[in-house]
Amino acid sequence: MSRTRTIRTVVAGGVIVAFQAIWAAMLWADRELDTLILLLGVAILLGAGYYLWDDAMGEGVDAAQELQSAGGEDEGEN
Repeated sequence: MSRTRTIRTVVAGGVIVAFQAIWAAMLWADRELDTLILLLGVAILLGAGYYLWDDAMGEGVDAAQELQSAGGEDEGEN
C-alpha cells in the first residue's frame, strides 16, 4: 500500500470515528440534534465509508490478480 493511500485511509477512518463521537457527545449533553448538520455529517460519513470499502475491494482485486499471475508462472515451469 502506498503512503498516500495509507494517509487517505487513516483520514477516512478518522472521519467516521469523529462523526460517531460528535453524535454521542450531543446525545450525552442533551443537545438538540440539528437536522442540517446531521444530514451533512451522514453524507460525509457515507463518502468516507465508500472510500474505505472501495479501497478494500481494490486491494482484494490486486491480491487476486497477483495470485493468478503467480499460478500461471508455476504452471509454465512444469
